[in-house]
Formats: sequence, C-alpha cells, structure tokens
Amino acid sequence: MDDFQRYSDNRRRQREYDDIDYNHQPKKRKRKANYTLLYIAVVFLGIIVLAVLSFTIFFPIKSVEVKGSSRYSVKEITEAADIKMGGNLFSTDLSDVEEDIVSQLSYISKVKIERKFPSTIVLTIEKAVPFAQIENGNEYGIIEANGKCLEVKKSPSKNIPIVRGSKVNALKNGKLVEFADSNENADVMRLISDVIISANNNKLNMTVVNVSDSTNIWSTFDNKIVLQFGSGNYFDEKFAYAVSTIELRKNNGEQGILNLSRIPNNKNQVGFLPQKLNDEQIAKYSK
Repeated sequence: MDDFQRYSDNRRRQREYDDIDYNHQPKKRKRKANYTLLYIAVVFLGIIVLAVLSFTIFFPIKSVEVKGSSRYSVKEITEAADIKMGGNLFSTDLSDVEEDIVSQLSYISKVKIERKFPSTIVLTIEKAVPFAQIENGNEYGIIEANGKCLEVKKSPSKNIPIVRGSKVNALKNGKLVEFADSNENADVMRLISDVIISANNNKLNMTVVNVSDSTNIWSTFDNKIVLQFGSGNYFDEKFAYAVSTIELRKNNGEQGILNLSRIPNNKNQVGFLPQKLNDEQIAKYSK
C-alpha cells in the first residue's frame, strides 16, 4: 500500500505541476504582447507630439535671407514679402510671397522661396530685364517680355525699342499692360515679342516698331533705315534677309526704306529705296 500510495501521490503532483505550467505560459505570452502594443502606442504618440511641436513651437522664423542681384535693398524686399518673424518655419503660408514682391517691386521678375532649417526663409531674386517701351500718349511704359510694366516715364529711355500704335487702357507699375481690346492682349504681345526677339537674334539695333496695323508693320533701325514687314509673319526670314542690307546702307551713311513684305515668297521683289527722311517721316518713323 505504501508503494501504491507513493505512486499515486507522485502522479497527482505531476498533474498539478503540468496544470501550473500550462496555465502560466499563456499569461507570459499575453504579457509580452501587451508590452509590444504599449511600446507602439508610446512611439506613435511621440511622433504626433513632435509633429505638433514642429508646426507650432519649434522652428520659429528668425531671419530672411535674400540672394540674387536687384536694384532693391534687402529691407525693401523683406518688407514687400511681409513674412512674420516668429511664425513657424513650416506652417507659415508662403504662397503669396512671390506675388506680393513682384507686384510691389516691379523690377523683380521672379522669386524662388525656400525654407532653410532651422529658422530662415531664403528668397532668391531674378531681376526683370527691360524688353520694350510702350508709347501711350505722352507716357512710356517700360515692359519686360511677358508684358509686365516695370516703370512709367514721361520721356523714352535710350536703347529700349519704342512700340507705337498699340491702344493701351492703362500702364501701372507691377501690372500687365492693359490694351484697349482685352481679347487682343495676347496677340499684341506676341506680335511685339516676335519682332523684337527676331531683331535681337540678328543683333540689330531696333529704334521703333509700329504695330498699329497688323498687315503693315514697320520698324526703324538707328533712326535711319525703315523696314516694312507687311504682315506679322516670317520675321526671322525677313530679318535674316535684311541684315546685310542694313549694315551696308548704315556703313555708307544712307537712309531709306527696305520693303520686306514679299518675303519669303518673292525675294526678287525686295527693294531698298534710298532716300533722306524728311521732317514728317522722321517724326513718323523715328524718335
């Protein structure tokens, strides 16, 4: 009986031990899973807190750095940008900064805006280049190639082509030129741009271009040679043909009119009419 009793006791203790081990293992695995979830939650919460602080308290704007050449001072540019010091580097809305600058400071064409860690806004300035000057009564609006008015003056500036014959409603600094017929704005600017760019590509010193009649466009060079283009097409071909004639006549001190309206169809009918421009022609073609 003693042996049987001992065997029974041992079996009972073994079953109790197995039950204890079986019951404890899931609790250990469950505890580890809880720790993992808690760790993930803490990390996620930390990321959220850091993001909120980054867009609110951290990284205040302390300075504005200006790059690029310009006629304006750093103070004038930063005041036009209207960037609030102390605002957050990342959350501050900079979408209107370029528009504010180029409209207020007309001789600035473009602005590249960058955030520089930890507390600086960088403004890279591209200056506007005078392209032509629109004659409007007794005013001359200097414009860049896209038609934005850079400056309005009472007398024409030197070495900038004068555009005549375009009917203008308004010339305002920092604003696009408003032609009388708003539906023709793009066409007039394309015409002006085409003729001046073609002249520049051929290294010709254009003085005046008249676009009052789109079928009879003309321009003058050094106030001596008048070019009659006819319609506003094939400017490159017409200028390429005119270069040698202009240089030859100019070197000989001649004045006259070169009719290019037949190019490119009938180059043989292109003719130069030597003549000294009279007072009426000088008033019409020159300035």
